[in-house]
Amino acid sequence: TAGGEWERLTEGPQDWAPSWSADGRFLAFVRGDREQEDILVYQFEDRQVMSFVATAARETHPEFSPDGRWLAYRSNESGRYEVYVTSVPDRARTLTVSAQGGVAPAWSRDGKTLFYYELHSPDDVRWMMKVTVRQEPELSLGRPTRFFPLPDGFQTLWPMRPYELHPDGRRFVVGRSAKTEPPLPIIRLHVVHNWFEELKRLSPVH
Repeated sequence: TAGGEWERLTEGPQDWAPSWSADGRFLAFVRGDREQEDILVYQFEDRQVMSFVATAARETHPEFSPDGRWLAYRSNESGRYEVYVTSVPDRARTLTVSAQGGVAPAWSRDGKTLFYYELHSPDDVRWMMKVTVRQEPELSLGRPTRFFPLPDGFQTLWPMRPYELHPDGRRFVVGRSAKTEPPLPIIRLHVVHNWFEELKRLSPVH
């Protein structure tokens, strides 16, 4: 594709994890660091930045729904990280998506499912979770269910979402660290006598 010119949209020292609304009018992003993080929205119509989810808690990983009516995000307002959805643009309704902690939400292309992954699990296996979303007559959420276990070496890739859903809704790309071969065993040991004299011979001091 042909590229255009670069244009800076925001002026924050740390702005990251953007999500486009389906109509291209809004760009949700996170501003902050590991101490304080808020979700802001850039409006292309008037080129203004407005606070959207900004509290004393840490809010990250904004994701617009395919129809642009909802924004999923992560927050620790309850004391641990959970996934929430809130209505756009008024935030009149906010619902909790996860049940036992969660992070990094993503919508299916048809908007009927929300995915996220567990931060911790009793069996020490991180699971990708899924939640059924019903849009009519008003938004309602099903119970979170385990979808598939994440592989050993799964990379969280903070602050970005460490997985991507294929448009067909059946496949995921997941980041993981590669296994490395163990170092070869030591089978030979060299002992150098009078190494200091040898050092002086090789590197004389003048």
